[in-house]
Amino acid sequence: MKKSLLTLIIGLGLPIGFMCVVSLPLILLGYVQPDPHPWNWLTMYIIDCVFGLSLLTTLYGISTKAQWGKPLALITAGYSLFAFTQTALEAVLNIQGLLEAPIDKPLFILVFMVLGVLLSVAILLFAIQFPTHWQTSETAA
Repeated sequence: MKKSLLTLIIGLGLPIGFMCVVSLPLILLGYVQPDPHPWNWLTMYIIDCVFGLSLLTTLYGISTKAQWGKPLALITAGYSLFAFTQTALEAVLNIQGLLEAPIDKPLFILVFMVLGVLLSVAILLFAIQFPTHWQTSETAA
């Protein structure tokens, strides 16, 4: 189970983290148009970029078994679980026509957010299920 959970975390985490990190530079360079839905889109994309960096750092901490990886994994996964769930619910409301300001590409947003929720749950489950993963031979004694 440990190996398959790690594969799921890395498999979902790398593309999600990469997309979150590169979205802001691509928008600022003019290659991609920002979603006009949020009135504070710049703040939102800055937070996404910082989250992406945190997620990639968490993946590095998990893969190298760094001791700082476990608290970062719990913090990152806890935050992302709430953020991805909230945005997924907004996408569902948008698809049902119950949102005042429509979201561009709500089905894509919904799928991306559900994958993010799955990633968050997998990271939390991994951190709780395998607490000794971060112990080195020096700290295991």
